[in-house]
Amino acid sequence: MGDVGIEYTKIDNFQIYPNDIGNMNWHVAVKVCSELGDGWRLPTKEELNAMYVNRDLIGNLLNEDYWSGIPGYFPNRAWGQYFANGRQLIASGSHPMRVRPVRDMVNQEETSNIPELFSSHIKQQLAIDKELENKINEVLFGTRLF
Repeated sequence: MGDVGIEYTKIDNFQIYPNDIGNMNWHVAVKVCSELGDGWRLPTKEELNAMYVNRDLIGNLLNEDYWSGIPGYFPNRAWGQYFANGRQLIASGSHPMRVRPVRDMVNQEETSNIPELFSSHIKQQLAIDKELENKINEVLFGTRLF
């Protein structure tokens, strides 16, 4: 999905989607967030609490229950947080709650040289593969190919 021109609220080391994407059960929420692509997901309990603490900065957060991506202690349960008072809770996964996706922030400087690093890694691997192939041929046939 294209993010050109969209401003996301940033807190700590994560970005927050500009609005809620609905009221849904936990399993649907997990799926819908992942289908947004680009690393969007449900927040952790800690991220959800940071969102609660910074709710005025973020804006558009309702005084309702929001899902986290953390499963609860029992089957079909997950953690959430009530934004009217900040209380964290474990709720039935079938209960509909609000969903506000988040994603990890990536430092563009750290990722700008990934193609070069990847290319370098491939070249090193190819050199290792050729050397290994030479050793195998030398052992099996007594000759080197390269």
